[in-house]
Amino acid sequence: MITIHHLQVSQSERIVWLCEELGIPDVTALAQAPVLEDNKVMLKESSAIIEYLMNKYGGGRLSLTPFHPRFTDYLYWFHASNCKLQPLVLLILQLSQIHDAGARLARAQERLGALLCLLDDHLDARLWLAGDDFTAADIMLVFTLTTMRVFYGLDLSEGRNVLPCLERSSRREGYQRARNKGDPTLELMIEGRAPKPYVDRLKEAHII
Repeated sequence: MITIHHLQVSQSERIVWLCEELGIPDVTALAQAPVLEDNKVMLKESSAIIEYLMNKYGGGRLSLTPFHPRFTDYLYWFHASNCKLQPLVLLILQLSQIHDAGARLARAQERLGALLCLLDDHLDARLWLAGDDFTAADIMLVFTLTTMRVFYGLDLSEGRNVLPCLERSSRREGYQRARNKGDPTLELMIEGRAPKPYVDRLKEAHII
């Protein structure tokens, strides 16, 4: 039996979702995350866990082979979420807390805007990042453009292709089961408007 150590409102939601899509039986425990236990194997890092699960249990599902015409799209966007998009969002979040970081913040926001435009253009006339096939690349992306917006109010109002893709993701049964299991009370952030920052929510609830 696989145990997923899941922290609510975190990127470990990707692991819970992947297991639901692949039909992998698991026990989801609330803890420091993401951590996967599979018998004697213990593994950290969401992208590494996803690759491990797909290679061991996926049977070719949710991934593409190097001979597939959309393989490079799959490969690029699988890694771009954690290596390009997410670090930029985190950088902007950090810079926004620094009083004299105006120029650096503007450059980071410009880079993020360019990457989001690239993503939106890529999704033009495509259902998913790899074309007609829903893959793990989509699972990697959705967290960054939905749940992660709790921490930084990313506005996606101009995402004419991104927003429909997020809406399609939210309708998948595997995604809905994963949310019910891991984050049942979390707002579904698939709209363009920027959600209220998490810190403001905590203040309103008198938690901080």
